Amino acid sequence: MKAVAYASDETALEGLRDLDHTDKLFVDGVRKAFEEDRPFQTRKAAFYVMPVIQDQRFDDSLEDIMSDGEKDEFCKNWGSAVDEIERTVEVKKTSCTTLFAMLNSERWRSHTVMDKLKLMECFTDLPEDSKYFTACEKNASVLPWLRSRADEGGEEGTKEPKLWLTILWLDYANLPKNVMDQVSEATKVVISKARHDVKFISRIMAAEPGGVGQT
Repeated sequence: MKAVAYASDETALEGLRDLDHTDKLFVDGVRKAFEEDRPFQTRKAAFYVMPVIQDQRFDDSLEDIMSDGEKDEFCKNWGSAVDEIERTVEVKKTSCTTLFAMLNSERWRSHTVMDKLKLMECFTDLPEDSKYFTACEKNASVLPWLRSRADEGGEEGTKEPKLWLTILWLDYANLPKNVMDQVSEATKVVISKARHDVKFISRIMAAEPGGVGQT
């Protein structure tokens, strides 16, 4: 794991693709590598390994290889690793990709560490064809879940749904009809409750004209 941290390019990671990512030793090894008492370089290595193995973790069509308790532990330790590792563009891209993979998964979404949802703002560092970001945009379960968590968190919890709404407006014309309807309805609710939120309203107004006109 440490070797991967020091040479985390595609060549170094290629060998990991041939491993059995469902093997319990491998699953437990990566999970434990994120633990807070692990050396910095070990946690950093686990960070770079995630894009290679995340399909096996977060694809709901595949076998679930971690218990709910292990998911809670993983997400908590992953979240603390995000805070510890330096914020290079590559790190932001990797962490943002993992966050969207978690949010897209019915199995993992409820285990997501709420204060790490702010990583959504790093979506501009992702490639245009980012698999999990695109999947989240089209997933009609994500926005309602964020809104429900916001209701639980009070005023402080409204930041993440607003951020996600702003991101969705930027690609409004390409969203599925059911997600479009969610975005329009949620935006009306937010504005009706906080007409003083100039920052949010300005972001919406700056989004694609074709989408704003629908609201």
